[in-house]
Amino acid sequence: MTAARQTELFELMRESYALVDELGLPNIKSDYWHSILSVGRQGEGGKGDFIERDELWLDFRNNVITKGLDNANVPDEVLPRIHEKWKRIYETLAASIPDRFRRYLQESPIGNPRALEIDGVAITQSSIEYTYMLTHLDRYLAEAQVVVDIGGGYGGLARLIKLAHPETRLVLLDLPEINTIQTYFLGNALPDTTVLGLRDVSHQNVIDPREIDADFLVLPGQLIDRLRPGSFQMAINTRSMMEMDLETVSHYVGHIQDKLAIGGVFFCVNRYEKKTRLKEYPFDERWYVSYSEPWPNLIDANPHHELVAVRTDFPVVNGLKEHVAGFPPFGGAIGRVRAKLRAALS
Repeated sequence: MTAARQTELFELMRESYALVDELGLPNIKSDYWHSILSVGRQGEGGKGDFIERDELWLDFRNNVITKGLDNANVPDEVLPRIHEKWKRIYETLAASIPDRFRRYLQESPIGNPRALEIDGVAITQSSIEYTYMLTHLDRYLAEAQVVVDIGGGYGGLARLIKLAHPETRLVLLDLPEINTIQTYFLGNALPDTTVLGLRDVSHQNVIDPREIDADFLVLPGQLIDRLRPGSFQMAINTRSMMEMDLETVSHYVGHIQDKLAIGGVFFCVNRYEKKTRLKEYPFDERWYVSYSEPWPNLIDANPHHELVAVRTDFPVVNGLKEHVAGFPPFGGAIGRVRAKLRAALS
């Protein structure tokens, strides 16, 4: 990584972040993320002014920057136990990952994650999860010129999509603070790609990613309002809508339903219930379910579900809306206990 490239990324990160306030974009932080950014979890403290602290970025995947949004970021004192967990996950899921995807298990060294070497490959829980997701997404990505990744964390899945499908353009929509992390990670992990941000498109009232010469367009989530209808063929949300309030979920789902190209795909991995319930996401009748399976509970004991839904231009009988309505929780304490047992046994 050249000094010039590093300077370029820092300027993009900081100028785009400052623009959020200058433009008066509305605040979309959930209570959960406001807490993560301001006070942290489990006594670790908030993130402070990490965006301006150059010395933190070299190790951003094992310091305060990615606490709470990267499964590879764990304290030293629990690392042996966590590595044993990663080994179990790897051994369990390896058979589900075809040989042609095995190379994606290799974790990026950017940010110095505390990886575990298995079979000559440096892995983390994040690299396993994202590779497992990629195996389910790959056949749909062949038809996706533009992918919109909502709440994509530090950018791990976006990196793998770009490696597997170099011609695909990705739009990452997230909180402004997380945008800085995504810009730094993707710009360093894939140094030959072009990364643009809010600074580069803030003057555009309508944004069409197909017309912008960029591999990655990293933007605040509020700018989903400006995406041109039909300009993307895939939308992704993995484990972040569950942290949002229902109003924010409805905002994103509404824009996906209005703007995703017909025949396009929505890929969703979220808990059945956390801040919001997956069964209450406001899907309309124009989706059919292409893939639906519980998320492996070895990865996370909190029950999640993985969905691939395809957008249609006609109502679908027993489509996605009806499908998720049958998800847990089923009401009452007893129903919730039964739902957890069912997920654990599936």
